[in-house]
Amino acid sequence: MRKLLKKELFQSQFEDLGYIIIDLNNPNIIDLIDKEYHQLNPDDNFNPNDGRYHCTFIDTNIQYKKKAFELFKNHITPIIKEHLIDYDLLAGNFYVKPKNACEFEVHQNWSVVDETKHTTVTIWIPMQDTNEFNGTLEVIPGSHKISKNITCLHEPYFFDKFETELKRKYFQTINLKKGQAIIFDDKLVHYSKTNQSSKSRRALQLIAVPKEAELLIHFIDKDDSNYYNIFETNSEFYLQHNISHFMDGKPPLKHVGRVPNKNVLYTEEEFVEALKRGNKFRKDLYSKDSIKTTDLTFME
Repeated sequence: MRKLLKKELFQSQFEDLGYIIIDLNNPNIIDLIDKEYHQLNPDDNFNPNDGRYHCTFIDTNIQYKKKAFELFKNHITPIIKEHLIDYDLLAGNFYVKPKNACEFEVHQNWSVVDETKHTTVTIWIPMQDTNEFNGTLEVIPGSHKISKNITCLHEPYFFDKFETELKRKYFQTINLKKGQAIIFDDKLVHYSKTNQSSKSRRALQLIAVPKEAELLIHFIDKDDSNYYNIFETNSEFYLQHNISHFMDGKPPLKHVGRVPNKNVLYTEEEFVEALKRGNKFRKDLYSKDSIKTTDLTFME
């Protein structure tokens, strides 16, 4: 699996922790984005009435989603080029947590490439200072690439058996200043708490993918849960559709194959052991230019 970050120090930190924190070269970029943000008109007006958060992908206004993606391309592509080696922007979201909005579940991001060959990343950029009080991002350092599970809609995460203990013991709060960002492996376990402040907590979430990777999305086969169906996708898919369009696991996309469902649920003890072994495994993984599925020795 090839390296993804241009700076060796960042690459080393990313392999160890699953994330890096960067300072944006242009500190005024957030103000520019903020100005354009206020000209956008999502159907939920950035303030869902169900006590939850706004997410661009979930919104039903396609024109808003297209305008937001143009904004992301204009302002975020330079950041991708500055730090990542041959990566493209796949999708982007505004995540807005109104005051008292609920927490965001503990999760890993969806598998949108063949993760035995490629690493996808999220660039998370707050539009104001963030901390535990206003619902900043929290992560488990080193929790990336310790499970080979495919992550997709309607499937349990490898840590489902001990999620309560996970939240109590293992998370690290990522406090960021306006003008900073975190770039993290999409397999890093993360979540955020309720926004207890008096203002909305706003952030950009951008997914970047290797230029050479085939873009995919996975769904459990409803007729045979021993398999995942794989569909071909692209950036336009995330603009034209929202999550309601494929709750049945049959998106309007080209079906390109199936893979066996080998997902396993860890115990907390297995998770702790995997964390201990993860760093050595990742060093070996990134020392190779490419790797076949049969070469992988993830913890079973």
